[in-house]
Amino acid sequence: MENVESVYPLSPMQLDILLRSLRAPELAEYAEQVCWTVRGDLDARAFERAWSLLAARHPVLRTVFFWKGLDTPLQVVRRTVEIR
Repeated sequence: MENVESVYPLSPMQLDILLRSLRAPELAEYAEQVCWTVRGDLDARAFERAWSLLAARHPVLRTVFFWKGLDTPLQVVRRTVEIR
């Protein structure tokens, strides 16, 4: 657990969203996706660096959820994440 900053139980709403999505993944009630097209030159290194800085600053962007094999689902905040 060297890359773990914090571990929390899910809030009631998070648990409800998780359970609903596991029961009926085809519904995607709480899925949101944003796509865009970049025109012109993209400085990929700067783009990656910007996302890395955001993830370092905001723990929610480093949070993952575990439920398989657990009695109680957990959210785990990583110390660091790799942006690719």
